[in-house]
Amino acid sequence: MEKKSEIKVLTVADQKAANADKRVLGSLILVGLLSVLLIVTRGMSGF
Repeated sequence: MEKKSEIKVLTVADQKAANADKRVLGSLILVGLLSVLLIVTRGMSGF
């Protein structure tokens, strides 16, 4: 019974960590898209 409760606590912690990772990944993707857009617009204006 004790092992089951430990596993539950671990899963909750894992879920919180996964949510934090998703937020970080989302912000990184947004920054990446913005930088790509900037590079593309600069390239277009260059031509």
